Amino acid sequence: MEKSEDNFPMVDWAEVHLRFPVGQCIKGRVLIHAHFGVFVDIDYPTVRGLIRIPDFKESTDEPMSPDCFPLINSLVKGVVLGYTHHNCQVVISMKPSLVEQACG
Repeated sequence: MEKSEDNFPMVDWAEVHLRFPVGQCIKGRVLIHAHFGVFVDIDYPTVRGLIRIPDFKESTDEPMSPDCFPLINSLVKGVVLGYTHHNCQVVISMKPSLVEQACG
């Protein structure tokens, strides 16, 4: 796989933006738990989904903690919020109001 000058995999971000536009419903499988959220396999080479702790629950819900994360290998559904190109990530929200609106 081709890498950039800073040794990150080359990603066609125009293609990623077309395949996973902001506001679109997205599904994936939980790969890794981290102290700040979970990484999700979104079936795209070298790009992972990231769901950060604030993006799991509505602000009125009880606080989210790593003990509440979806299980490793579980399927999750969310909404594309944006991208962190330097980390090769699609940022995802699982907030129920956003998921209901985007995913039905």
